[in-house]
Amino acid sequence: MEEPKANKETEVDIDRRIEGALRDLERHAEGDSGVLKDAVPVSLSKFSHILHLLSQKAEIATERDLKMQKRLLFLTWALVCLTFVLLAIAVVQTKVMIKENSSTHAETKQKAVRQ
Repeated sequence: MEEPKANKETEVDIDRRIEGALRDLERHAEGDSGVLKDAVPVSLSKFSHILHLLSQKAEIATERDLKMQKRLLFLTWALVCLTFVLLAIAVVQTKVMIKENSSTHAETKQKAVRQ
């Protein structure tokens, strides 16, 4: 259940880039309070950059979840197969015990009739 190191590094890198973009957006909003001409395009650009970074982070999380789902699916099928193997063993053991019990019972009955 270990994550690949590359994914961890890229996820941390994406987090840092998101924080940096948010700081830039905050600085831009505080610094350009009087200038509206560039405010909207710059803000839209920064928001789109943040959304892009968030989508990359979501993609990494989705890949991790898909790997975990595949592993769980494999383990579930392994458990189903093991259950059927154990069921087959139980059926065989039961049949053997019934045969032994019936032969022992028949022998005991014959001994009782002889006496």
